[in-house]
Amino acid sequence: MIQLLLATVSRLPRPLLAAVARVLGDAWFFLVRVRRQQALDNLAASSLDPGPVRRRGLVRRCCRHLVLNVLELPRLLGLDDRRFFDEVEVHGERHLRTAADEGRGVLVVTAHLGNWELLGSVASRLGFDTRLLTRPMAGAGSRRWVRQQRRSSGAVEIEEDAADLRRVLRELRAGRLVGLTVDQRLPRSRRALPGPFLGRRTRLSRAAALVALRTGCPVVVVTTRRWRTGHQVHIQPALRPAPTRSPGASVDALTLRIACAIEQAITEAPEQWLWHHRRWADVDPADRSPDPPPAAEAAWSEGG
Repeated sequence: MIQLLLATVSRLPRPLLAAVARVLGDAWFFLVRVRRQQALDNLAASSLDPGPVRRRGLVRRCCRHLVLNVLELPRLLGLDDRRFFDEVEVHGERHLRTAADEGRGVLVVTAHLGNWELLGSVASRLGFDTRLLTRPMAGAGSRRWVRQQRRSSGAVEIEEDAADLRRVLRELRAGRLVGLTVDQRLPRSRRALPGPFLGRRTRLSRAAALVALRTGCPVVVVTTRRWRTGHQVHIQPALRPAPTRSPGASVDALTLRIACAIEQAITEAPEQWLWHHRRWADVDPADRSPDPPPAAEAAWSEGG
């Protein structure tokens, strides 16, 4: 029933759909106090905090944006390629094709920014055989709906709990594109790099850098954001581990470069990031790190 309702609402004219998202987003903001407070706390402790007066407005816009993501997705994924790319501008496609031409597969890293669920469809429509490495979602209904949308995008979903590193390596060696998000909080059981993210120390995922070092595949940062009446997708030049005296140092330097690229994209559209996620839950909130460590600065100076 919910899936049918979403499919019906998704076909509303875009101005009316945006109005519905504003109403539902405001209701979420005012009624779901726990999530609202989580987002407000995250924003307040970050380097992007606009101050107490504007903070609530930014989180409220974030709620509207996230609701609109859900409402518009079935319609967008159901468009033919011409109409889809009329609404979704892709910038930097050549970077993805250059990386794919190396024949080692491509590891795409992204964030929960803009309508990130569009990215699998973008890659598939550009002709890439795409796999999405995802975490299992809480809630059976939500999980089924998201799986259905991802299947309709043309990308194949690989749930993280059901896959190991060997599966990812096989997909890359077959020349496929493998996408994953790197902006969520990591379990303490995972090896992570302590480092800054949006002005706070956190635990950065080394996963992409480790795979790149092992396979030699390029890492491409791809982000999307809502723009005017549509969406923009930004594809950055490929990143690779820099030569250093130790593999660990190469992994850490690349991890910091990826985090800096994701952070910059969020800075450009902070109301479109998922502030409701408990990103820094296991890190001391008083531990703010506004400046990247020297390793990150050196990595940026090497080009990329």
